[in-house]
Amino acid sequence: MTTDSICKGCHKPRIRATSDTTGCCEYSRRLDGYGNPRIAQFAIPVPLPLVIHCPTCKLQHVDEAEWATRPHRTHLCSGCGSTFRPALIPTVGVLALPAAS
Repeated sequence: MTTDSICKGCHKPRIRATSDTTGCCEYSRRLDGYGNPRIAQFAIPVPLPLVIHCPTCKLQHVDEAEWATRPHRTHLCSGCGSTFRPALIPTVGVLALPAAS
């Protein structure tokens, strides 16, 4: 049995031929080539609102216009021009968090 015929996710012989080289099961499709979870596979449809401050200049970052609703992870500081990622999931910079209901 070749290494190509063993699923890298469940470590069993492949049940069906797939074009995906990582494996044949759903578990293996959620892993990257190194066996780590693929963060992008667990996409969040709506960005998480966060109060974000630039790690370089400490200026508060507030997303406006299209960026207020568009899911994104990388933010550009309007003060110093640095880019940063506050989280591994899509976020949106807000002035204040909504009140809990």
